[in-house]
Amino acid sequence: SDPEFWAREFSRCIKCMGCVVHCPLQYDAKPTAPAYDVKGQLPPALTYHLAKVAAEGGNCINCGGCEDVCPMDIPVSKLYHDIKKRLEAR
Repeated sequence: SDPEFWAREFSRCIKCMGCVVHCPLQYDAKPTAPAYDVKGQLPPALTYHLAKVAAEGGNCINCGGCEDVCPMDIPVSKLYHDIKKRLEAR
């Protein structure tokens, strides 16, 4: 995948936080990364998703829970893995 694909997919995000709340790795339903605190911006800036990848992507077990609950059918897990692979390749 490429950044244009990620941006297009993430632009559909309504910031419902379902992907965060239903993540088995997220023990605290209120994330503390600064990008999570951006209020009123829909869709959220790409930095919101990049902060989520940085915070959770490396530990993702690819269970698909985030995708199951996404009301916008964003392939969250796939995108996280694609972004993580690209960042590791640098």
